[in-house]
Amino acid sequence: MTFALPTVNNAHEVVVTSNPLFDVGINSPTTGNRTAGNLPITLDASQMTITTDGQLSGIQFFFQTSPASYDVSTSTKLLLWHNQFNAPNRIQVNDLANGGVRMRLTSGTTALETDYKEWNIGGNDSPFAECIKGQVPFVIDLNAGNATATAGTFDNTDVTRYAILINTDFVVGTSGNWNFMASSFVLGTEKGDADIPVFTGTSSFTDAVTLVQGTDYTNKIGNWIRQTGSVVFIDMPFQIGDNSTSTDFNDNGLTIVSPANNDATDPRFQLTDQAMQVHFNLLDSFTDVATLSGNYLWGTRAKFNLNQTNNALISLNGTIFKGMGEISLGGSVVANNPVTFDNTGTVILKSSLAYIYGSSFKNTFGAHALQLEGGSMDIDTLRFESYSSGHAILIDTAGTYNLTDIFFDQSGFGDIELTHTTGTVTINLIGTTTIPTITNTGGGTLVLNYPDRFITLNNIVADSRVYVFDTTNNVELFNEIPAFQPFTGTITSDGNDVELLIRVRNASGAIPYKNFVTTTTLTSAGVNLNINQVEDL
Repeated sequence: MTFALPTVNNAHEVVVTSNPLFDVGINSPTTGNRTAGNLPITLDASQMTITTDGQLSGIQFFFQTSPASYDVSTSTKLLLWHNQFNAPNRIQVNDLANGGVRMRLTSGTTALETDYKEWNIGGNDSPFAECIKGQVPFVIDLNAGNATATAGTFDNTDVTRYAILINTDFVVGTSGNWNFMASSFVLGTEKGDADIPVFTGTSSFTDAVTLVQGTDYTNKIGNWIRQTGSVVFIDMPFQIGDNSTSTDFNDNGLTIVSPANNDATDPRFQLTDQAMQVHFNLLDSFTDVATLSGNYLWGTRAKFNLNQTNNALISLNGTIFKGMGEISLGGSVVANNPVTFDNTGTVILKSSLAYIYGSSFKNTFGAHALQLEGGSMDIDTLRFESYSSGHAILIDTAGTYNLTDIFFDQSGFGDIELTHTTGTVTINLIGTTTIPTITNTGGGTLVLNYPDRFITLNNIVADSRVYVFDTTNNVELFNEIPAFQPFTGTITSDGNDVELLIRVRNASGAIPYKNFVTTTTLTSAGVNLNINQVEDL
């Protein structure tokens, strides 16, 4: 298998009170473990039974014995767990608003219910009460906000315990609530974390689906990775490559969906923007490759860390990134087909070797669509659309920046923002690049070189003299007999449109021609005219 999960935090495969991590029962539920039935949940799953209507009961566990707690003040952890009710007449939970199913995190070593935060994550009017269809995953960020209830002072440097609670409401018969528990995992979210899920070897998302889903209830791990057709739902962070194992990863063009935080109708996911990060950690080897050609749709502003510059290749083939936060691109990133960045955080080019030719940025979230980091860079054939909340490009370091065929829709506060405080930023506008508006907030020097503008005159009679005069600046541009057809000329631009007077004269030869005279405006798009010379009889 080429997809690896960290070690199980708590298997939940014994009678609850026999679990070495068991802390306490809340309002004395009956406990046991699954011994029969064909439910798609872990074999011998721990069981909690509540037989009293209108009672809030639950079970609390310690996360671990060593270390005794998690400090998530700088880097968060995720709790992944599953619940499975027995049958429709044994769900018997209250609705979501009344906390039919609740999740609790407790900090410190103080007594029960002293320092905790708690979330309503399900009820009889939410997907949680449909769990007869299979395990219901829920993911709780140890730093999550939006708590439904709190007590004491929760300390995120000392998170020690977790609990599931059921608020019963006997809406079908009187058989009580039967609740089974699958294995729980605690995941890291940062690059290189020992407990972050990792793809290595020849791998794809299908490997993750196969491992987590298993073949039946005897080897099923969970339901927080699942596939429907070409869509994979993945409720966790992950890393591609571990910097020690050769990796050839391919997403095979699938659509990858990550959940939203605290959905009002299905709040099983309580997340921060740290929770669903994606990292690349490939070996410095030409044989290490990650190929992304699918769609990545994220419900939180998690970072996508493609900041890798070595001999490995991260190949983007028409990839769509949507909804996530900051995306960093190192020199190993090559866009073989145009990439779309839709409603993402700032895309940061970390290296001049990063290649994203033809890509588009739209509906930008945040102050900038693209940041050019670290000095001189070339960018080519990019489109910036709908960056009304900020600027299209940020340049923060002195250097030379060549912008070729760049389209700005000019919807923002400005197209380019400069924040360098010393040195000179030289911007060369090349080709069809839109003339940008530039905001210099750093105070450093700016040199802006505009693209040349082109004049093309077609169908000129041989031996005619072409005369082009810039009437805006009172400058003669051309006065010559062209040697080739059509006549072409290049004009150095200062970024402004100019009015031209064009005259073509041919009074010599066997057939004289009247002077052809016209005026036109030379814009960034250039001038392309057909000359119609009439014989002078």
